[in-house]
Amino acid sequence: MTLPRTATSDGASAHAAHSNGTSVPPRFAPRVAALIDVNACAPPRLRAIAARLAGRPAGIIGTADEARRAASFGVNVSSSFLPPLGAMVLSGSALNRAFGRLPSDGSLLTVGLRAHEAARLLGAPPAFGTRAAVLDDTLPDPIDSLPRDELRASWGVAAGERVCILLASPAASCDARMALDIAGRTSMLGHPVVLVVHPSSPGAARAERLASAAGGAWRLAFDARVDDPELLASAADVAIAIDLRIGRGGPSESGRSAGISAIALAFARGITAMIPDGDSWGARLAARAGIPVVVARNTPAASIEGMFPAERIFDPRRPNVAAVAIHTIVSAASR
Repeated sequence: MTLPRTATSDGASAHAAHSNGTSVPPRFAPRVAALIDVNACAPPRLRAIAARLAGRPAGIIGTADEARRAASFGVNVSSSFLPPLGAMVLSGSALNRAFGRLPSDGSLLTVGLRAHEAARLLGAPPAFGTRAAVLDDTLPDPIDSLPRDELRASWGVAAGERVCILLASPAASCDARMALDIAGRTSMLGHPVVLVVHPSSPGAARAERLASAAGGAWRLAFDARVDDPELLASAADVAIAIDLRIGRGGPSESGRSAGISAIALAFARGITAMIPDGDSWGARLAARAGIPVVVARNTPAASIEGMFPAERIFDPRRPNVAAVAIHTIVSAASR
C-alpha cells in the first residue's frame, strides 16, 4: 500500500513508499492540486473533493490519521503536514518540505482556514477562499440510509421517543451543549427527544454531564456518523444546525501584529484543533434526505433563500424558539 509522506512540526519528513519499499525523494513527488484541512471537512465534502480532483494529488493539513481519513473517502493523498501547536505561522520552511512548489496559476484548491493560510505563506494564490460553504454548491451523489431499527437500537431510543440529530458539517463546528439545551426544552414541551451528536463536537463533554445531571430527562447519544446525515435519515425525526462561531481574524491578516497575535494564540491554545467554520452541506443533505431541519440564523444554511421555512430559522439567543419549532415538527409526525 502506498503511504503519504508526512512532515512533523519539527520539519522531519517521511516519504511515500512504493510497493517495492523504495522511497520517493520530494523533488519527484507530483505537484499537489489541493490543500485540504481535514478538520474542516465532513465525509460528504471529502467525497465531493475526491470526485473534483479526479485522482490529482492533494496535500493534507492534519495528522497522519486525518490523512488516512481523507484517503478513505477517495482523496489521493500525496503528503500531510501538522503545523506546530496548530498554527501555520510557526511552520517556517517545513511547509516547503511538506508540499514542495505549489501551482502558481490560481488553480490550487484550498479547503479550510489552515489550508488557505498555508497557500498564502507559500505564495500560491488559491482558487477559492477559506469558507467551505462557498467553495462549491455541487453536493455529492446521494447515499442510502442505514436501517432505522438498527440505528435507533444503537442509540438506545425507546418507543415514543423522537430523534434529533445535530448536523455536524464539519463535526468540530457544532455546539453540542446548546443543541442539548434545545432538545431538553423540546422534551419539556411533551415529546421526549434523544439528541444524537458527533463525539468530537465542541461542548460534547459538557452536554454529557448535563444529560447525566438531568437524571435521564434530557437524552443524549453519540455517533460519529452524524457528520454524514444521509446515513441516519431513516432514523431521524428532525435535525438541527447550530454553528459554534468565535471571533477571529481572517487569512488576510499580515504584518508584525498579526504574527505576534497568532504566536500568542498558538501557545495559549496549545495543540487544540482550530474550530472551523460550519458549512451548509449538513443541512442541505439532511433536507435532501427528507429530514425536517431547524437552523440557527447564524449558520450558512439559513441564508439560502427558500431552503427552509421562516418558522424553522431561529435566533441562537432564543433556544425556546428552536424548541417550539422542533416540537411542532415531531408533533405533526406523531399524528
